[in-house]
Amino acid sequence: MKLKEIFIFTMLLFAAANVSAQYSTKNKKALELFKQGNNALKKSPAAAVQYYQQAFEKDKKFVEAAWKLSDAYGEMVDEENQVNALLPTVSDKYKKHKKYKECQQHLAKAYYETGQYEKAKEWYEKADPTKNMAAMRRCDVAIKLKANPIPFDPENMGELVNTEFDDYWPNISADGRTFSTTVLVGKKEGERQNYTHNEDIYQCQKNGKDWGQSEALGAPIQTKKNEGAQSYSLDGKYMFYVACDRKTSLGGCDIYYSIKKDGHWSEEINPGEPLNSKSWESTPSLSSDGSTIYFASNRKGGIGGDDIWKCDVSVNADETLSFSNPVNLGEQINTMRNERSPFIHPDNQTLYFSSDGWDGMGKLDVFYARKDAYSNWTRAENMGYPLNTHRDEIGFVVNSDGDKAYFSSNGLENNGRGKDIYEAYLDERLRPKKVDFFIGKVIDDETEAPLEATIKLFNAETEAVVSHSKSDRFSGKIILPVPSTGETFAYTASAEGYMPKNEKVQNVNTGIEHEIRLTKAKAGSSIVLKNVFFDTNSYNLKDESKFELDQIIAFMNANPNIRVRFEGHTDSQGSRQLNTKLSDNRAKAVKKYLIEHGIAADRMEAVGFGPDRPASTNDTEEGRALNRRTEMVVLE
Repeated sequence: MKLKEIFIFTMLLFAAANVSAQYSTKNKKALELFKQGNNALKKSPAAAVQYYQQAFEKDKKFVEAAWKLSDAYGEMVDEENQVNALLPTVSDKYKKHKKYKECQQHLAKAYYETGQYEKAKEWYEKADPTKNMAAMRRCDVAIKLKANPIPFDPENMGELVNTEFDDYWPNISADGRTFSTTVLVGKKEGERQNYTHNEDIYQCQKNGKDWGQSEALGAPIQTKKNEGAQSYSLDGKYMFYVACDRKTSLGGCDIYYSIKKDGHWSEEINPGEPLNSKSWESTPSLSSDGSTIYFASNRKGGIGGDDIWKCDVSVNADETLSFSNPVNLGEQINTMRNERSPFIHPDNQTLYFSSDGWDGMGKLDVFYARKDAYSNWTRAENMGYPLNTHRDEIGFVVNSDGDKAYFSSNGLENNGRGKDIYEAYLDERLRPKKVDFFIGKVIDDETEAPLEATIKLFNAETEAVVSHSKSDRFSGKIILPVPSTGETFAYTASAEGYMPKNEKVQNVNTGIEHEIRLTKAKAGSSIVLKNVFFDTNSYNLKDESKFELDQIIAFMNANPNIRVRFEGHTDSQGSRQLNTKLSDNRAKAVKKYLIEHGIAADRMEAVGFGPDRPASTNDTEEGRALNRRTEMVVLE
């Protein structure tokens, strides 16, 4: 035998001896059966069970076979046998076994994973109370949660939404009319996922009160590779999803997006860095104002395992998106273990996500956090039992009304279908704020062509901005979330080359489209400053006027070559001379405010016309109110 061959042979013998040394048996038949079990496990846990059972029967000291047998039953969700497989290894006759403490540890873990928390705590304490303090604390938390259940009655969404395969990652549109899922096509219950299975995005529409048949999106989104974990922008124009092992991927799984144009989705777009990295990125969720995307990643710089991150989002001139450097959501949300599947509700205040790092019922539980008055996240809270179980709860989303949740589970029913999508009403304390939607269409007042404009929606009383975004440059449409509080709202609209607009909003309800007509800023163009107010028979500006005047200042700064004239008008009540003087002083008060805030005096004129240029009749109070106004006219 040559020297090289002798060396290789020796190394193989050493490796074989080392492998045998790590197990509690030297029985060759038992080891061979164990190996066969490991190979069978690659296909399915059910196929591996018989080999692990036989291996343990060959040598009752072969505790590793019992451990693997228990794990296989765990994958099969056969909880009784998951525990029973380990019971022989902790009998009194095993007390002298060198791995007896490990056997106790495995049994404690099996009890915990099957939701038997009191027994789990008992065996953790027997194994090593010092080492298992954290595990015992988690048992105590689970026992407390289980003793204080929340109202929760999930209902299967049925065969129109669910398929015969695994269904997960649900998503519902802001208007509640479109529902989408990820389907693992070809994957049946009890099978392990393999290369023959393919993730696709499915979608269905609501017909009246019922959902239509769920169908695959098709090309160009659907390919022979995997696509899933989809979410959408509030207006449905952008779809984000995850794809893995693409030629365009930076890491194993990247976040992609597609743009809807003329009712069709564009080819997939990988935005690259900094949103994606050489690590794993998944489960994107876009805020309702379109300014922030939340996602899970195991990239460097996190707290531990998979963390939840966020990026700022901006829209480019060609409608593609740009992303800021990611920011970790911090220790109020993330732990040393795993946080996954973030969902930011349209209220933009409530975040739902799954975690196995925070104490809970076991494996991945659903948690929630809210923004405080300073926009910082509160500490994550467990959603409670029986919403959370000792199995995985993940992919949890909530409708815009905040009263109904959607999620995937394979443990609620034994229906032979694997993972299905369920819906359930949420307990009051777990609900986000209910959200209404302001729907608008921005057009050119003269040509009625759609316009891209920045729309800010604000509380008409407090002037606090509650939502803002840009209208679609091709359709002019915009949709903004509004707190469902019964408050009065107003909006400002601004577009390059156009006069600004400030209007109060009536009937902020989904389905009512508000037409926003903008006037081009050219010589002779004029607008009424509807939210500039004065005290009665006075030219002292009221505080509530400042919000609109600040919009005029922004307009003047954005258009430095424009000159304007402010015109004061009154109704016909009282002395014409006094009305003319009052209207002149009011126009000058507006000019003075702008001068005090940096606008050059030579860019503005001010004049009062009193009652000479009425906009309506002076015979009614409604007409007289329209005549009492301040206008801005473009001079050049």
